Amino acid sequence: MRISPSSVGGLLVRGGAAAEPALQNFYGDALGFFGGIRIPASFLAGSSLAAMFIFKAKAAGGESLTKLERRVLAFYHFSSLLAFLLSLNTIATATIANTAVLHGRFNKMAETAYMMMKREFEYEL
Repeated sequence: MRISPSSVGGLLVRGGAAAEPALQNFYGDALGFFGGIRIPASFLAGSSLAAMFIFKAKAAGGESLTKLERRVLAFYHFSSLLAFLLSLNTIATATIANTAVLHGRFNKMAETAYMMMKREFEYEL
């Protein structure tokens, strides 16, 4: 049995051999994580959807735009569209993961919340 130097201090404090790590139920932590990640993604989706239409009149109008201005506007609209689509992906993925947590068909017991979610919800993390 190999003991790492960082765990030697814990063994000395406890005064004995290394105990098995305590398993805890992290059901609520998973619900909080997936529920909490949807709220900022929703705000970002709304603002990026509005941002896509800000300079639409200027781009479509009869004003003469330089080549650089047209490219900057195209990049701005592309970036806004990309932010909107990625936000929708986050909202959908977090909603599906939150529903999977509510179903409860997974092993809720782990040493830490991260280890449980990494094991049970690999894609969502």
